[in-house]
Amino acid sequence: MKLLTWNVNSIRARINHLKDILKNINPEIVCLQETKVTNLSFPKKEIQSMGYEFNYTNGMPGYNGVCILSKNKATEVKCINWCSKNDSRHIQIKVNGINVHSLYVPAGGDEPDQKRNPKFKHKIDFLDELTSWIKKNKHT
Repeated sequence: MKLLTWNVNSIRARINHLKDILKNINPEIVCLQETKVTNLSFPKKEIQSMGYEFNYTNGMPGYNGVCILSKNKATEVKCINWCSKNDSRHIQIKVNGINVHSLYVPAGGDEPDQKRNPKFKHKIDFLDELTSWIKKNKHT
């Protein structure tokens, strides 16, 4: 199975680049981060015309957002809101018996100090929750 992941930094701004990449690499599954689009505004028809019939999105307007494109239908789709925030940073699908995750980890800002920088604290909390979740779910 060929899988591609890319922090696309706006799916709409990079749609032509994505088309070229998918044509040349032809992965079965594509994980995109920072799609910056709501689920309803996702360019589903354009993506389907590229051969990715199945689009699984967890988006929000203007920032964040993740998705997984697949040539095969998923049997499960899940989204986890880490740190009790609904900020569209995770989506998981199960396809052909394999769990695939697309994650967008918080940047954390410029100052690596949890007390003085709430963005950095959020990043560390996110990674702590993610690490704990992985340990508990490593066999699923």
